[in-house]
Amino acid sequence: MDEEIYNSKCRQRYLSFNQYIKLKNETLETIELFKIQPTGVGKSLHERWLYSKAIVAENSFLLWRLEYTAGKNIDDLRKDFEHVISFYEQYASVLRTYHKDNNRSVFDLENVNEYCEYIGLISICYLLHLKSLIRRVATLVDGVERMNAGQDWLIEEFLSFGDLKRYDCESVLVPQPYLNLCEAFSAQDNDVSYLFLRKFLKNWYSELKATSWHDTHKSGQGYYGYWSFETACSVILLELDSDDELQQSVYYPKDLVNFYKNYQ
Repeated sequence: MDEEIYNSKCRQRYLSFNQYIKLKNETLETIELFKIQPTGVGKSLHERWLYSKAIVAENSFLLWRLEYTAGKNIDDLRKDFEHVISFYEQYASVLRTYHKDNNRSVFDLENVNEYCEYIGLISICYLLHLKSLIRRVATLVDGVERMNAGQDWLIEEFLSFGDLKRYDCESVLVPQPYLNLCEAFSAQDNDVSYLFLRKFLKNWYSELKATSWHDTHKSGQGYYGYWSFETACSVILLELDSDDELQQSVYYPKDLVNFYKNYQ
């Protein structure tokens, strides 16, 4: 991709072409390095490989988000996404072997960074018409015997649309800003759902200031894109007729919604 094409396709304007190329190359180098060698941190070789698998998984998802931000074709992003899930599964396998626990969770849902990451993975599966991946994504947290299922009301709600038998739960582990999204799913009227969804998206970025990625565009370091994939996913799961007002938000991945609606 040259600079002219980049400037015509870039989906958010916080990243210059040179910054994009630099960050892409650094992220690719990190992935390729730790795919073949363990980190230097850890008390044993197994632990060092554990950290390397975590780095590869996290960076593969960061790279996917960066490419979406830069304007990569969604058909190609769809092909890439299963590789992201595969890297998380490789990490899960090493993690569970290391701890001798088949139900060890890849994501700590009480951690706001990891909660956002996980609900983002779920949301993208739906948006890309990759519903077949939902069970695999669920297992990353649930564990092999599903011992960790039912921790969070909103996560359970999202997963239930994937034709999975899910669990009753009253807790919302990250209430700010996610309670508004819960209200959107709880409402019995689409107009009310849409009001809560608009409120959620309006406050989404400001209320996630505790995340590690918040305001990274200001430093020019580590900005991969600010995207509320869960808002877009909610539009399709709730079968809302219009998302016109949501499309005015810079954080709304409208191209994924359009892809979902026009997918053949």
